[in-house]
Amino acid sequence: MIPVFCPQSVVKQTIAHLQAAGAVGHECLVLWLARRLDDRLEVVTAHRPEQRAWRDRFIVDAAEMASLKALLRKDRLMIAAQVHSHPKEAFHSFADDEGAFIRHLGALSFVIPYFARDSSVSTFLEEAALHELREGNRWSLVPFEGVRARCQIRP
Repeated sequence: MIPVFCPQSVVKQTIAHLQAAGAVGHECLVLWLARRLDDRLEVVTAHRPEQRAWRDRFIVDAAEMASLKALLRKDRLMIAAQVHSHPKEAFHSFADDEGAFIRHLGALSFVIPYFARDSSVSTFLEEAALHELREGNRWSLVPFEGVRARCQIRP
């Protein structure tokens, strides 16, 4: 388990993307791009890939995925976590499990409820449903008391 450290500015940018899409009734996907250091992942930016979105799903096409992979190689980054919004409660749906953008063991997937309408940097970790990809390609809910061990928000 490698912890993810994310600056408040990236969380703020993530929330802004989710709220903008939510204002028109759409889900939204944001990827946290990071550098791997010896004992942690340091998030450097919130990347909102081009996507088609509806109230209950989003799609990132193959061309956008190829563009993202080129960006990751060029800047020597990796995807530390995916963050997406839901119109109602925060949970990892079957569609989220099957269509997850990232697939490496230990990958993190945050689901933010109510299109992040009332989200803030200070409430982000409390309101998110955080899931981690485990053995057997299985997404598991991280218990609330374990969230801060997996992700810390820093100034």
